[in-house]
Amino acid sequence: MSDHVVQLQKFHKKLTKTIDALKVANHMTSSKTLTYRELESIKCLHNEPTRAASQLLNVVRNRPGIPDFLRALDETGHGHVRQLIETGNIQGIRVQAM
Repeated sequence: MSDHVVQLQKFHKKLTKTIDALKVANHMTSSKTLTYRELESIKCLHNEPTRAASQLLNVVRNRPGIPDFLRALDETGHGHVRQLIETGNIQGIRVQAM
């Protein structure tokens, strides 16, 4: 299991409250990283943003697209989320898993 997958699991709850899942999922679909079916599974949860983010994280965690997900975070203004996944820190502040 990659370090990034471990971090996704460790910070899952924090990440679901931080990620704009629709924005990231749309970006990943346009770059052919997510399938249309995966995008739809996230879009159908648009009224429940935490569940949509959880669905996105579950999709990403179960496939080899972690580098593409990290790139999508950067390209959609979620660089702080990428930093948390990669280091467990946000701008030098250690974040506790929830």
